[in-house]
Amino acid sequence: MGSYIENRETRDSAYAVRQNYFKDIEKYLLGFEQKAVENRLDVLWVNDEEQLVSTIESQFKSKYNKVCFDLQEIPAALASHHAVKRITPQAFEAQEIIPDIVITNADFAVAETGEIVLLDKKTQNCFNLVQNLIIILDISKIVARRTDLDLILYILADSKHGAAIHEDVKFIRQPFAHVEAAEFFSSSESNYSRQDVKITVLLYDNGVSSILRNENLREALYCIDCGLCAKNCPVFAVTGKYTPIDLVKAGISEQDSDTIFRNTTLCGNCNSVCPIAIPFNELLTKEMTVSKEGATNKFLSKYLLKRNKMNALNNRLRRFVILKRIFNKNKKLFNYFFSIKEDFFNIQQKEQ
Repeated sequence: MGSYIENRETRDSAYAVRQNYFKDIEKYLLGFEQKAVENRLDVLWVNDEEQLVSTIESQFKSKYNKVCFDLQEIPAALASHHAVKRITPQAFEAQEIIPDIVITNADFAVAETGEIVLLDKKTQNCFNLVQNLIIILDISKIVARRTDLDLILYILADSKHGAAIHEDVKFIRQPFAHVEAAEFFSSSESNYSRQDVKITVLLYDNGVSSILRNENLREALYCIDCGLCAKNCPVFAVTGKYTPIDLVKAGISEQDSDTIFRNTTLCGNCNSVCPIAIPFNELLTKEMTVSKEGATNKFLSKYLLKRNKMNALNNRLRRFVILKRIFNKNKKLFNYFFSIKEDFFNIQQKEQ
């Protein structure tokens, strides 16, 4: 861990920054929209992926659209859309093909200034070559003030042991000037035309409102995607399925209430490394407690948060005795934990 993360005062400051935003999220969202519109950006609100796709479709200009997706994950309905010819970011960056539309996602935004923040996007230095730019902004990725953003970006850098993890940080406040060469050269007229790139910001709810309504999970939204919880989770290292933050968020939507029980040992690694001080273990045990099958008892939170006692379960006899004591009336959890033969918390220690 970098020294920045180990500084409890700084972690608390970052936590307060995120808490402040979500406490008055409606005010900050409306403030961002007002500033962005003043900056000549178009702002549209979308709730879910279906509405996201239909809103993007409305931006298409013809039956044949050259679209560059600079996204980690492209919505399936757009990836296979009949009106889309996909241009790779690499082809666009090399200017082999200039797309009609570029679609990317914002990493952060600032309510105070209406700015969009992009980190290391492949295409972000070529935006002035297109006529239309669509930016998907998850409403959980907004901060109240520019100083809050500085803190978050610094924490992200320090989470990589002080390395500058983002070589190219781009702030978008106003439309770029799109420059296009004239078809015919003329000595008497300008050989270039200039017009603003149309920038459309999609304020994407993406389940944030549902999590906000659940007081047990609200703190999960404070995540800044540093990735430290995933890198330090022994369960994710084996399964590759749920990072700790994904697991917390999955708790409100998963049909299978066993999801949390199968994908955490409550070792506390994520608690220790989170630079925002998100209380993962507390959130996970709350979800366990309210799971639809009532698969916990009053001792679960108190007992499993004790990391040293969970380590004792690596001995099969101790595991039997301790689990029998905790889950005497809950055969389902007893059988689950007892059937696990691997060490709970020694994976990383062995690697080191």
